[in-house]
Amino acid sequence: MSGTQQYIMFVVRDDARLTDLILTQAVSTYQAYNVWGGKSLYGTAVNRGDTANAAHKVSFDRPYYGDETFGAGEFTFWEFPMIRWLEAGGYDVSYATSIDLDRDPTLLLSHKAFLSVGHDEYWSWRMRDHVEGARDRGVSLGFFSANSSYWQVRFEPRVVDSEPGRTMVGYKEAVQQDPMWPTNLATTLWRSSPVNRPEHAMIGVGFITQARPAFVVEDASHWAFTGTGLQNGDRLVNADGTAFLGYEVDAMGPASPFNTQRLAHSPVNAAAANFSDMTVYTAASGATVFATGSISWSQTVPQIQQITRNVLARLVNGAFADQPPVRATLPVPFVAQDIGDVGRPGFVAMAGAQSFTLNGAGRESVSGTDAMYFAYQPMSGDGTLVARLTTLQLYWNNRAGLMIRESLAPGARYVALLGRPSESRRVNGSVVNEGVELWVKDQVGVKRRVTGSLDQNLPNWLKLIRTGNTFNAYLSSDGVSWVAVGTASVPMSGTVYVGAGVQSAQYGVWATARFDNVSVTNVVPRTTLPDGWTGSDVGAVGLATGSSSFDAAAAAFSVTGAGSDIWGAADAFHYAHTRLSGDGSMVARVTAVQNLAPWTKAGVMIRDTLDPGSAHAFMLVSAGKGLAFQRRAVTKGTSTSTPGGLIAAPRWLRLTRSSSVLSAYQSKDGISWTLVGSETIAMRADVYVGLAVSSHVTGSAALATFDNVSVLPAVAPLCDVTLDRTSFYSGAGTTGVAATWYINVTAAPSCSWTARSDADWLEVKNPVTGSYVHATDVSLTGTSSVRVHTLANSGPKRTAHVVINGVTYTVTQDPGS
Repeated sequence: MSGTQQYIMFVVRDDARLTDLILTQAVSTYQAYNVWGGKSLYGTAVNRGDTANAAHKVSFDRPYYGDETFGAGEFTFWEFPMIRWLEAGGYDVSYATSIDLDRDPTLLLSHKAFLSVGHDEYWSWRMRDHVEGARDRGVSLGFFSANSSYWQVRFEPRVVDSEPGRTMVGYKEAVQQDPMWPTNLATTLWRSSPVNRPEHAMIGVGFITQARPAFVVEDASHWAFTGTGLQNGDRLVNADGTAFLGYEVDAMGPASPFNTQRLAHSPVNAAAANFSDMTVYTAASGATVFATGSISWSQTVPQIQQITRNVLARLVNGAFADQPPVRATLPVPFVAQDIGDVGRPGFVAMAGAQSFTLNGAGRESVSGTDAMYFAYQPMSGDGTLVARLTTLQLYWNNRAGLMIRESLAPGARYVALLGRPSESRRVNGSVVNEGVELWVKDQVGVKRRVTGSLDQNLPNWLKLIRTGNTFNAYLSSDGVSWVAVGTASVPMSGTVYVGAGVQSAQYGVWATARFDNVSVTNVVPRTTLPDGWTGSDVGAVGLATGSSSFDAAAAAFSVTGAGSDIWGAADAFHYAHTRLSGDGSMVARVTAVQNLAPWTKAGVMIRDTLDPGSAHAFMLVSAGKGLAFQRRAVTKGTSTSTPGGLIAAPRWLRLTRSSSVLSAYQSKDGISWTLVGSETIAMRADVYVGLAVSSHVTGSAALATFDNVSVLPAVAPLCDVTLDRTSFYSGAGTTGVAATWYINVTAAPSCSWTARSDADWLEVKNPVTGSYVHATDVSLTGTSSVRVHTLANSGPKRTAHVVINGVTYTVTQDPGS
């Protein structure tokens, strides 16, 4: 006897028992790393990283090598702690191996959820098919693992006796030597050609890097955090202060399903160059797919234990309802939106008084159309924009920084000072480091140009200054000493949008950027408009920029607007606007419209966004074509028009919004209104409302004036009153009570209303006291009947009234006989 010992692991299966959970041991990954006999798929026993001499086929008919770091150590480190936790918690779980998963297409269908735990790197085509097929038939997936389904392998029979599945094939870096090259079974990365099945598409995340980060919460509103007490930005580590995530971590990628929700976003280092993402999505079948984004997952940290319980409850029992994420609110007056086709909506993860963390998708800016996430505010006149970019997620052409742009249209002119991520790389023979670039787009729709750059490690202080149409950009390491990056001359309108943005170089993949010390300073007053109002050009108005002002003494607006038209699929005009949340109305009297062209137009507008192609409703009076209700029912759709008569200014105009129905009215006196038209137009809850002017002459601006301007939220309607008659008649009578009626009032259960008579002979019964009263409110709620009666009349003919919520009903009584 040699005195040495070895261990053999095996799985006891009970294929007849239907359990809630099935956990498959990643024996294919064990063998990929096992160097017993001299080689693994990675190298040799002498040099385990010697890929040039690595095996392309490995056998399951081998013991595991004598140390725990390769081969079966995958079970010891990752799978066994999870199995012990599941068994101690009383979960109904059974077990199989990756070989079983490859062999049996029905293996998962008799269970509610499949679990992949730890390091599950090597998958065959049939394994992938069987897991995705189960998901698509309603079986939920729990990936308490990372680096999963990273390399494709295939299983072949043992040579000596053709026993199936005893040899695993994986050519990896030498894939072009694989006899299956270049078919879908070539043993290369799942995300690479010719396989082209990125692991993100199944799991929601895919391998990104090796690290040991702390766990950081991003969306504490999600059901996975129920009962944990965690808040956004909270950081979890082991009791001894060490991190439990890693050593390999995953992040969302281009193929992540569109409805993937990111719950935790854990920076792998202080530079936040990469992240470990915890995610979840719901498949079309209703199955839940959860991923920790980490090989290691704590079974001891209390909050992580609770997350695991919540996830298992969802996987097994469908517990918890999905809800939209609760996102952070930017510091006032900043707002944020996507610009262009980004592939996945951006969001604000964290925000403070002068700071915010932005997550934006997009694509590399190689055309005249932008795709980015932008946190901005309007600025009129000259001013200065400053912020410090502290971190930017690593990908070779991600960008984030400061921007001054003429409009929110994807093709708008702009000047931007953008930071590069924390990476050195070689581009066209030159090394590109961290630092900044000055991007300029001086014509609408053209490709941007890089006109200056400086290298400097993050964090970077950034500054943009506008003086007329001249823009100066500066960089600093401390916010005190500044170095010029460059100067640009770009013609822009008087009112522009200034702020900070992030652009991912990968379509549909969020890039994270963090800013602090954000400030906007105007050299000239921002606007002469009332508080809450902003004037801005929308669309391509040319060099004749618009303007808007307010005369407080006269309570009148003056709006000057250029632009070819508000019509077609994209508009060009000046807009003095404020915001309306929910239903409401916009009213104004157009007192005059400058006659530059017959279709020079001015009026009231309700608009979904400030994009030139936005859905909107516009009630207008033109210089020579009369009144019209014009609208675009869908973004970038065609415009339609309903004429309102050949009537010139001055004229009262009104737009009302009730749910998705927009209605337009006109009036000569602001009292009696005529409906011009209505249209169903789906818009966001928070919309832009205001005064719009387009000259209809490119390069020239026209002036329009307005007064009696008001923006009113919707007023709850009066309770509906249903009557058999609209008036009542009573004879003299002979019994002391001439007549009795019931007025039926139909109202919502929460609607409170009153009834009241205005004469002592006409009384209303109080249902609470049972007595009849007059000249006193009788208060009721919801649907009810009002009992009314008259006293006998022996005198002349008389008239009185009952008033219910402002609606008057007349009662006439004849004289007595």
